[in-house]
Amino acid sequence: GGKQKDGEDIANAIYKESLKYTSLKGYCEPFAGMCGVYKHIPELYPKKYTYLAGDLNGSVIRMWKRLQNGKWTPPSSISRKEFMELKNKPDSALKGFIGPVASYNGIFFGSFRYGNNPNDTGHFDRTVQSAKKDAKMLYPVEFCHGSYDQFSHLKNFVIYCDPPYEGS
Repeated sequence: GGKQKDGEDIANAIYKESLKYTSLKGYCEPFAGMCGVYKHIPELYPKKYTYLAGDLNGSVIRMWKRLQNGKWTPPSSISRKEFMELKNKPDSALKGFIGPVASYNGIFFGSFRYGNNPNDTGHFDRTVQSAKKDAKMLYPVEFCHGSYDQFSHLKNFVIYCDPPYEGS
């Protein structure tokens, strides 16, 4: 997880390796999450490709879909009370954004990150701007909620599976 810092290097390595194959039709990430790698992919590959992304977390998928249409802006802050209430609500774009952004180390609804300084909105503001920018880069991607095996039928695709967390 957490490929925001290394995502561009990983994307470039994937692209370089994929140049060996001449019959590619598209690119897929079955565990897209916050798209730390994926956001660098469409600029590398031809526009004619099919771009697919999936995740078991329905809220994250809803978030990317809402951000893609350019009409939604996530909030610039959240209180501990709002964070805790949202944690138990059904899937939503808001939950998909707040879950990792307001948690330590980006762990979906892990420990609330702003306990000592609830007025620190700098992180949120930067993340909101980054997410909106990333969504523009992900314009050709079709986001799908569900298990990774929904993509098992794909042929001639580059499929990047984010390495699993230790112990899972």
